[in-house]
Amino acid sequence: MASEQPGFWARVQRASVERLHIRLESLVVLLALSTAMALLSPYFLSLSNFLNILLATSTIGVLAIAATFVIGSGGLD
Repeated sequence: MASEQPGFWARVQRASVERLHIRLESLVVLLALSTAMALLSPYFLSLSNFLNILLATSTIGVLAIAATFVIGSGGLD
């Protein structure tokens, strides 16, 4: 008697392939947008723009690292 439903590992494999496709699609869209912006604006790939983005995200990055240590230690003491 053959089962019509796929087995557990087949479902796991299909789900992992779907997640990979979503990640790859997101990467392709990001690369396409970056290429379009680089072609449309001479300032997009400039050093000053990169430094401004780095400066804007550095505060959030430091807070995220601190929150990681708080969560890892098990609480807010």
